[in-house]
Amino acid sequence: MAKVTYDSGDVGIYEAVWNGPGPWAVTVTTQEKRWEMRPLEQASFQSYGSRKLEPTVTHEWDTKFKPGLRVQAGEALKAVLGKPHNLPSLEDAMKTMRLVDAIFGDGFRNG
Repeated sequence: MAKVTYDSGDVGIYEAVWNGPGPWAVTVTTQEKRWEMRPLEQASFQSYGSRKLEPTVTHEWDTKFKPGLRVQAGEALKAVLGKPHNLPSLEDAMKTMRLVDAIFGDGFRNG
């Protein structure tokens, strides 16, 4: 388990259960909504005061391709062509890799 505190003051808690039953899931909770991806390819949300989990609209591309891959490929093409894009910078990618390394460390790399 890892606790991450962001510059904004937000706090993230990461917990991994590698050998547990699937599917994998991601949950993000704010004061207004709880977002859930379970399985990772399907997103839904629950609004404050509601007990109902609402599915999000799935783009046609996410049924024809691995979800997000078509958009990511399009952004990479924009970058190669020198057009504005939404890909992370190398600096942001390095920050993410350092964070993952801090969370998992040698225990992750060595099994």
